[in-house]
Amino acid sequence: MYMMKEKFSTQSHDLVFTATAHACGMKKTLFTHNDTLSNLTQFAFGKLRSGESIPAHIHPTMEEFFFFLKGKGTYVISDTLVELTPGIAVRIPAGSAHTMHADEDLEFVYFGIAISEDDKGQKNTP
Repeated sequence: MYMMKEKFSTQSHDLVFTATAHACGMKKTLFTHNDTLSNLTQFAFGKLRSGESIPAHIHPTMEEFFFFLKGKGTYVISDTLVELTPGIAVRIPAGSAHTMHADEDLEFVYFGIAISEDDKGQKNTP
């Protein structure tokens, strides 16, 4: 039997912005893999200032999901250009090269889900 973690909520106002692993942009990490028994890597609130770009990179064993709250920009996922505006949700498949650019200040929430190498390219069915 698994014991559930005790962290049920996080108040973002109590958190300090920290740098992302991509050398630009800021984030407040709301939950991490230490707070859950799931494959969540992190759940965060992020900001990218106008003119900033996250360089192209790949997460071989993590899918990412973004929901944009404010601003305008672009995401390039593999060879697909996605226009970022408030209300758009974006999925980054594991193993896909991706880069984000802010044309205006961007605010978004995002999370990552770790997957195994065996799960790459597999689609879950209910």
